Amino acid sequence: MASFTRFKFYEVDINESLGLPDNVQCADQASSGGVALGCADGGLVLLQPDQSSKTSVPAHGGTVHALAWYEDDTIVTLGEEAGEDAALSLTLKVWSAGAIGGAVTPAPRYSVPLFSGGKHAPAPGSHVTAAGLHVSPLEWPSVHVVVAVTGGAVHIVKVDPAKGRASPVGSSPLPSESGQDAVFAGIAPTASATTLWVVTAGRTTAYRLPRCDRAVSSDRGAASAADVALSSGRLAIAGPEVVAFYDADEGQTSALAIAGASMLCGEGEKQLLASGERNLMVATAQAAPASPGPGAPRTQHSMLRVVDPGHKLLAGQATAFCVGTAAGGVLRFKPLPLAQRLAATYRTQAFDLALDLARAEGAPPAVVAEVHRRAGDALYDRRDYPGALEQYLLTMGHLEASYVIQRLLAVQRLENLVTYLERLRVAGLAGPDHTTLLLSCYLKLRDSAKLDACIDEIERAASGGLAAAPHALRAAQACGDVDTALDILTEECGQWREALEAIRRLGRRRAAAAILRHGKGLLEHLPVETTALLMELCVPASTGVPPATPDAEDAAFVARLGDYTHLYTAQPDDLRYACGTILNMGGLSREGEAQLCILLLDLFLSSARDERAQAMDLLRRGWPPGVGAVAAGGDAGLWRDALEHFAALRGAGAEARVRDFLAQVEAARALPPLAVLRALARNPDLRLGLVRDFVARQLSRDDAEQEPYVVQHRWDAVTGAALELPSVHFLCGHSFNASTLGDAGDDEPACPLCSAEQAQAQAVASSNRAWAADKDAFYKKLRASDDGFAVITEYLGKGVLNCTSVSGAEF
Repeated sequence: MASFTRFKFYEVDINESLGLPDNVQCADQASSGGVALGCADGGLVLLQPDQSSKTSVPAHGGTVHALAWYEDDTIVTLGEEAGEDAALSLTLKVWSAGAIGGAVTPAPRYSVPLFSGGKHAPAPGSHVTAAGLHVSPLEWPSVHVVVAVTGGAVHIVKVDPAKGRASPVGSSPLPSESGQDAVFAGIAPTASATTLWVVTAGRTTAYRLPRCDRAVSSDRGAASAADVALSSGRLAIAGPEVVAFYDADEGQTSALAIAGASMLCGEGEKQLLASGERNLMVATAQAAPASPGPGAPRTQHSMLRVVDPGHKLLAGQATAFCVGTAAGGVLRFKPLPLAQRLAATYRTQAFDLALDLARAEGAPPAVVAEVHRRAGDALYDRRDYPGALEQYLLTMGHLEASYVIQRLLAVQRLENLVTYLERLRVAGLAGPDHTTLLLSCYLKLRDSAKLDACIDEIERAASGGLAAAPHALRAAQACGDVDTALDILTEECGQWREALEAIRRLGRRRAAAAILRHGKGLLEHLPVETTALLMELCVPASTGVPPATPDAEDAAFVARLGDYTHLYTAQPDDLRYACGTILNMGGLSREGEAQLCILLLDLFLSSARDERAQAMDLLRRGWPPGVGAVAAGGDAGLWRDALEHFAALRGAGAEARVRDFLAQVEAARALPPLAVLRALARNPDLRLGLVRDFVARQLSRDDAEQEPYVVQHRWDAVTGAALELPSVHFLCGHSFNASTLGDAGDDEPACPLCSAEQAQAQAVASSNRAWAADKDAFYKKLRASDDGFAVITEYLGKGVLNCTSVSGAEF
């Protein structure tokens, strides 16, 4: 097996203390992992799936020749019964696996004698040489039984346990062709028909049931039933140095060379390959190493191997003494988790095997896509870009498209990139960025035909979307989805007046939210009507709705005009009119009126000079004392005083006033965020949620200001060589290998191309700072000069303002 690749797909458990019987004649395994053993004394032994314990029951009076574990709770056995005459007495019994092992010996569910005399019964004095059972889910509870007796005859019987009936199949019994006794007889379904396999010492024959037509006849035989394994319609026969495989349709299909006299322990129940192949367990008798003691005898042991003939791999192996003998040892091969098996195939780049494993195990599509990705990466590294693309195409829907696009762009494989993007669009997974990239690729490749076709397709899709907008609107209205209906009315259909009427029919709270979302377009197309509706929402409603009801809660909602100021950037006059009208209407709370006054004052101060008088009149009519001083600007102390004032506020309206103050601080960037938090933390009435958004925005702004500089250079700016680690990058945009810069000692390295210019600029700046800081020289030159303005201008140009500092109290 030197040509086989070794993989560790299994781990081995050995239980030497279970105490198995030494007269086991047959065995079968359930899908759950439990094992049933039939013994020569008529006993039926069941092993738990973990082989930790066993139970038994006396199933027959004589030898158990065959058994089959159907599903998880049904066991079918075929065994001899004690009889006074010389006739062969065989009985088929059906047991409940769950009942075995209790305090009371269970009775079989069914018991049917196989031969009740007649011309089809074996001759008196015959003995069973081989037997087999076949249980099909399509025919259950009917069971096919094959019994080979001395003299070479093979009997085929179909048993219906529920009806207690046993009838021969076809031309049963089949005579022996070579006159030899069969050592193995078994039935297995194939794609074409159910096949009966009979193996003698010198011949292997296959018959198609029920007519018993001969399908395969080979001169290769087996010495015992231990050398034969039948699974998935394929027969394996072990001989000296070789294991041969047979198929009912093709005869001998392949052979596997294995050193040493081999014996088949049966094929693994776990189907591993998508083609239907199963792993084969082979036991090879080998001499153990010489004992260290002089004159100590050499012992024999069996080497168990799990092989995959289809992929020529050795999946696992273990050595155990006295396997299956009176020592009672139990050796168990357990498959490793799928992730570990796939990892083993990745290390040797056996991706075909990895795909077979993943598919046969029923792995999720994402796992299969990961195998394709790794296969594509391996081909990509070998510069087989078309092959890599084929693998990447199989990952669509699971692998991020940006991963493939980045790799194909890195090697400038535009043809492959176009293929991937086209398939992405066909699969409906392409976004606008992917379509834009596809059009760019068409332009670079000068493929005008595909470019025109793609543009036409986009235009058709756009026109189709516009045509479908009325249908989508009716569907949204029928479903009561108001938000979607408003989106379609405004963005797709452009029916702004209908959208405004739909908003008017909503409740006050939902209408305010809808204007906040669609107000920009509404003010552009219907400024008067939209402003009128907004003014209605900003004053309390006068309704007779009973209190403590949902309608009353909605009717009591009052919108804040300050939340909508960003919508009026192009219509400041409409905003001033709305502020003045709402103030004149009255009915607002003191806090709401103060907010409107502040907003109106800001609008007046930012308007023409003839409106300054209106601002002064507004101040005289009740401007809140002290609050407007913050807007004056020019003195950081005012902001600190305002912070202390608002941080000490208590009562119901404190949070709203602090929130407005935080908005002003954030807009002006007047105070450090940490100082604001320290001041507000001293007020126990203020909650953390008040400053959560403020802190989040400050952190986001800091992140934006500290965003790293991305370096994408690939070549040394001096030598032109490719950059290698370690490399040095400067903010001036030049990159160098460390070897190019040499050893700068304790000094910080400088860009060789820009260092001279930078040093000169720093020297000039240092000289200017020293010159501008000399106040005596400035005043002396100013008094002596005839043109004082020119002196001041010169000093300003030298950076005199950059050298000034403002000292203030720390807060």
